[in-house]
Amino acid sequence: MMSSLDMVRLCLVQDFPAKEQTVTLPAATTFNDVVTMCSDLFGTSASKLRRFSVSLVRFAEEPRYWEAEAVAERGDWDLTKCGIADRTSVIFCAPAELKPTVARRKDRKKKNQGGGSGGEEYFKGLTPLKALRLFIGRSRATKRVLEFVDMRAAEIIQLKQFVNEMTEDAVLRFVKRDSLAVSEVELFSAVRKWSLKHAKGIGEIIKFIRFPTMTSVEVATTVAPCQVLSNDDVIQLFTYLGAKEARTATSSSSTPFPATASAAADHGTCGWMITKPRKGAAWTRFKWSTVLKSSSVQITNDSKTAMGGGNTYPMACGDVVFEPQQGIKEFSVRVDALSNNQYKLAVGVLEADGSRDQLVKGGSTLLGYGQPFGWSLLVSRGTAVRRGQQRKLGCGAVKPGDVVSVRVDTHSGQLTFLINGVVVGTPFTDLSGVPVRPAVSVMRNTCVTIVPNPVSKKSK
Repeated sequence: MMSSLDMVRLCLVQDFPAKEQTVTLPAATTFNDVVTMCSDLFGTSASKLRRFSVSLVRFAEEPRYWEAEAVAERGDWDLTKCGIADRTSVIFCAPAELKPTVARRKDRKKKNQGGGSGGEEYFKGLTPLKALRLFIGRSRATKRVLEFVDMRAAEIIQLKQFVNEMTEDAVLRFVKRDSLAVSEVELFSAVRKWSLKHAKGIGEIIKFIRFPTMTSVEVATTVAPCQVLSNDDVIQLFTYLGAKEARTATSSSSTPFPATASAAADHGTCGWMITKPRKGAAWTRFKWSTVLKSSSVQITNDSKTAMGGGNTYPMACGDVVFEPQQGIKEFSVRVDALSNNQYKLAVGVLEADGSRDQLVKGGSTLLGYGQPFGWSLLVSRGTAVRRGQQRKLGCGAVKPGDVVSVRVDTHSGQLTFLINGVVVGTPFTDLSGVPVRPAVSVMRNTCVTIVPNPVSKKSK
């Protein structure tokens, strides 16, 4: 009988980055003993760990997943009965309510909210609420604060303090910013709530809401019912959006709206509308689809984590679609665990026309390969892949704890990859007019989690 188990990898997925330790365990060890060891190694309580879900991952075997209730029931089992052998990864994943916020991270150096390692020292001590209040103060809104406001604009407008505390001057300065990373319709909704709360009009502010960058559905369901635009404005806006969404709109110079508000003085009642999208790439909120995925992929953690399984190229796809002409879209995934396979992880986007759904579910084709089958970054090689053709980018191999971001400009068709907030290349420019969805190929023993975009940094 085996006296000990070698190369057992214990991993704690609660905060960023994930913590891990490789140990040798006596074969007679119970799972409760493993929990106690993890609590000592990672500085957390055993009682808290028993509220975590657990995944057991071993090469060439199907992963096993235990909910927290099952973990408590199997505490007295020995490792063999649990299915733990040599080179098994035991991954403890915290439920959402036990994941710390920036304000509660008192046991280590504070990091920028939303994970990622890029620029966290630069933004040390800032949170969306603190940045909002500094922005209101104006004189205290330094360059660092303004950059943080741009980056976290989508979160800031969701704060109740945005509605309750913003002054009219602060709201005007906010909507004027060209680099806000925010959905325009969400920005309009937040400004509308602010105006109703304070019984103020938005006559001057509305000039800097970029209605032509919304969709016709957003205008019809959110903007038009508020009656903040005249009937003529609404008709002309729908005409513009209808042409754009039919892909018949050409350049901004041929549209009825000028590119900037300052150039709009002589363009009639609609002349103030700004057609140019904001420069900020808003974090795309989505989850992994529990339907559009390979059968061997496990979706856990409120559908934010995807873990690979099987022997081919299992895939997971996001539950959102980036439609053409909808501005800049960006999403990020944190690498929690990697297998030893050279094709361990590919991150990118997949055509969302439905014709490739069966290939996704079958898990037989790696993202970026096929004729065609998406665009991807093959993380083990630092190469971009399309139709099986690889292009070397300016990055090394990705490791556990790194954050991979994908930025899609749905106007120009450019696709950019970032590692920990640093741009490593824009290898593709052929996405114009193509609806796409987030996607990953995750080999067995590979695990990724959706996270907010890290702070952007300049390439070295």
